[in-house]
Order: sequence, then structure tokens, then C-alpha cells
Amino acid sequence: MIGLATKPLPDMTYQKALGIPRGEIECGLTFLGLLVMENKLKVQTAGVIANLQECKIRTVMATGDNVLTAISVAKQCNIIDSSKDVWLADVGTVDGKTSLVWKSTNKEMNQKATNMPENQLPWDYKDESIEVAITGKAFKQICDLREVNPYVLSSVVAKAKVFARMGPDDKAALVENI
Repeated sequence: MIGLATKPLPDMTYQKALGIPRGEIECGLTFLGLLVMENKLKVQTAGVIANLQECKIRTVMATGDNVLTAISVAKQCNIIDSSKDVWLADVGTVDGKTSLVWKSTNKEMNQKATNMPENQLPWDYKDESIEVAITGKAFKQICDLREVNPYVLSSVVAKAKVFARMGPDDKAALVENI
């Protein structure tokens, strides 16, 4: 969903308009409406993924999409088992510094991740009752932590099925670490 708005600008060139601070441009707007887009799965997608899984080929999603969108799509095509809790790694602010933050779809599990050192995992690798998703920023953070605790990177790469908000460089680093 995208919000659409307009604002008349003084007579100027495109280059000059690019130099205006974002805060000045994004105030005093007139709301025009919302643009709602839907990108449905292709009919054959779930079947292809099921065939890969039957052949014991690990299926993961690496996308530039929002992590919640990616998790939803992964559930629709059975990359993620929708009956399982999902641990999500992202980057947030903890005690005033940027840090790796884990959240679960299970509120009781979230208690376990509170105030946990970022070089540890909130779940046991052997736990088959959970799924793992990660954002590109969190993936970079985990790669940066590899010297402190290489287990975190290898475990996340082995367990995660959704890698969202991943740029081209992030995807290349993921392939190198799989």
C-alpha cells in the first residue's frame, strides 16, 4: 500500500528540487489517496516448492520485500509452516545502541529474548517447532558478529527460511555463507 500526496513546488529545475531537504518536501502535503497493490503467487509456485521439498532440497526465500510480506508469502507457498512460531531477527535500538533484536510470534517466547546478548540465539538449533526469518540489516549485523560468535551466523543461515529486505550484496553474502 502506498500513500499518494501532492504539493506545489516553486518554479525550479529537477536538480534543484532534489537538493531540498526531505523534511521540507514532506510537509504541507495534500492527501490524494492510497494505491493498493497485490502480487499473487503464481498457480504453480506452491507445487514446485512442494516438489523441491519432497526431493529434500532446502527451499529459502531471499527477497527485497518487507519481512512481514515475505513471511506471509512464505506461509502461502509452504516454505514456512504456518502452524509453527516464527522467530524474526531485525536491527533495533537497545540501551541507546544499534543491536540485533529477536521477536517471536509467540509472546511467551519473546520473554526469553529480552535483554539477551546479541551474540546468542533465543532458540535451540534443534528445535523443530519454530521457523526463522531475518532482515537484511540483521543479516549484516550477524555477519559482523561472526568473529565474536561464528555459531550465530552458521546457525541462522542453516535455520532461517526467509531473508527479507535483502539487497544484491546481502544476497551474494548469503550464498557465500550457505
